[in-house]
Amino acid sequence: MGTITIPKGRFTFKVLGTSGYLDFWESVRNNQWEEETFKVFDRFLDPDHSCIDVGAWIGPTVLYEAQMARQVYALEPDSVAFKELVANVELNAGLQSKIKCLNLALTDQTKPVRLYLGRSAGNSESGILPNYSDEYMEVAGVTLDDLIQKYSIENVNFIKIDIEGGEYFIIQSMRSFLYRARPTLYLSLHRPFLMKGFFKKLKKDRFRFSRYLGLIREWLNTERRTDVLTQRLLENLEFYKYFYDTTGKGISKNQILRSGKFRDYPRIVITDKKWS
Repeated sequence: MGTITIPKGRFTFKVLGTSGYLDFWESVRNNQWEEETFKVFDRFLDPDHSCIDVGAWIGPTVLYEAQMARQVYALEPDSVAFKELVANVELNAGLQSKIKCLNLALTDQTKPVRLYLGRSAGNSESGILPNYSDEYMEVAGVTLDDLIQKYSIENVNFIKIDIEGGEYFIIQSMRSFLYRARPTLYLSLHRPFLMKGFFKKLKKDRFRFSRYLGLIREWLNTERRTDVLTQRLLENLEFYKYFYDTTGKGISKNQILRSGKFRDYPRIVITDKKWS
C-alpha cells in the first residue's frame, strides 16, 4: 500500500496510499482540490490559537491546519473515514501531538444520531440528513459547548464546517459560543443536499405522469424550505462583521441566498477580521 507525500504550499505531509483514495490524493497533490480552502487557512490560522475541523474526513484539511495552528480538533463521525484519518495522522510524527481525532458528529444535542451514508461508508458524502439513503450507521453526537467542555478546548479562533447539509441544523445551537468567542467560521453550504429527499421520492415514483402536479408542488415547497433554512442560518450569524467568499471578496447575505440553488456548494468565510 505504501505512503504518498503531498506537497501543499510551503508544507508537506504524508498519507496512506489506500487504493480507494488514490485518485483523491492525486488531485490534492496536483492542486486540483479546493485550493481556495488552503488559502483561507493561510490567512486565518496562527500558532497561538487552535481550530476545530468539523467534517475532517480522511484528513486533507487537518494535516495542513496542524502545520499552522496551535492545536487541531478533528471531528469525523464516519467510522471508515475516521480509521483512515487516524492512520494518516500517525504517518506524520511531527504533527501527531497537535491533532486530536474525535469520532464524533457535531449536532444540536449531545446524544447518538444516525449518520446516513452516501454511496458507501468512508466516502465524503455521509451526513445527518435522512434524505441521503436508507442506509445509516449510529454515531455519537455532541454539541459544540459540550465538546469544548469535555476536551478543555481553549483559544479557538477558527472553525471549519463541511458536513453535507447538517450545517443548516447546528448553527443555532452554536450561536452563544460563536457570539462570545467570535472564531472565524469557514462554512460550506450544501443547499443541493436539502433537495436530495425530493429526488429520492421522484426516483421511487418513476416519474409517473399522474404525480406530475403533486411533484411540482413538492419541488416548490422544498425550494421555499431551503430558502427559510438558509435565511435562518444567516440570521444566527448576523453579529459577525464580515462575510467573504474564498477569494477575500466581500459578499452580502442576499448573494449567499441566491447562490447554490441546485449545483453550487458555496464556501463562505464569516469573521470579525478584515481580510486584507
